[in-house]
Amino acid sequence: MSEERPTATVGIVTYGRPQYMARLLESLLDQTYFPDEIVVVDDSHAGPTREAVEDRASAFERRGTTLRYLPRSGPASMPGARNTVIDCSESDIVCFLDDDVVCEPEWFESILQGFEENPGMAAVGGPAISVDEDLEPLREIVHHPENQNHVDGYGGTTSRVKDWIPPAPVETDRLGGANMAFRRETLVSIGGFDLAYDRGPAKFEETDVMARLTREGHRLLYHPGALVHHFEARAGGSRTGMTRADLEESTGSPGTTCSSAGRTLSSRSGCPSFV
Repeated sequence: MSEERPTATVGIVTYGRPQYMARLLESLLDQTYFPDEIVVVDDSHAGPTREAVEDRASAFERRGTTLRYLPRSGPASMPGARNTVIDCSESDIVCFLDDDVVCEPEWFESILQGFEENPGMAAVGGPAISVDEDLEPLREIVHHPENQNHVDGYGGTTSRVKDWIPPAPVETDRLGGANMAFRRETLVSIGGFDLAYDRGPAKFEETDVMARLTREGHRLLYHPGALVHHFEARAGGSRTGMTRADLEESTGSPGTTCSSAGRTLSSRSGCPSFV
């Protein structure tokens, strides 16, 4: 790992899942390398979530990481909250994690390694293996060396992030929203996440970002070492207190798009310390 590594922000968007948040933060305290800051954007303004963050702020400070808590005003919105992380960050790299994952100790080191060893990559991510509460995989793990995450010319996608761990890093068509990182300036250049994806299950806004990045010639890397375990909790999350089934019934599933996000993000912003 280079001594002059890029600066990095880890953004976590959450809604009413303090127990999962606490478990995720504990895994981030056990990393081999640490980010410059972690920003928790809370769409629920839940007291227990804030407590889970505040209780660990000093432990992160001892590791050289600033832990921030940001209760977000307005309607719950995954793309809006992700854009809040981008706006607040002053780092070279912006990482996004779902609030119901647990990171392997080498997760962050592998993200940095992916960028440092592959300067042409605009984004790096890794497996988000579906697991039970004991971290046992819910699917049979596959280890194909070739790319398993595809986007066709019609906007259709195939994703194996839940059960695919390749033997080595591989260039891919898309990354999973639960575990992805971007060069901030590149993400800003395409307008960030499209607010048109405010409605429906929280999974289409990242597909749209991948499509816009690849359309403009940017490249994506899937790194096996950047592995997280994903509980995929049905209630709560980073959009509303409704379950995904409720959301699908009430809104329908939006299709993918390659349109511009149509918004302006600051090239360098920064936000106050929340913890």
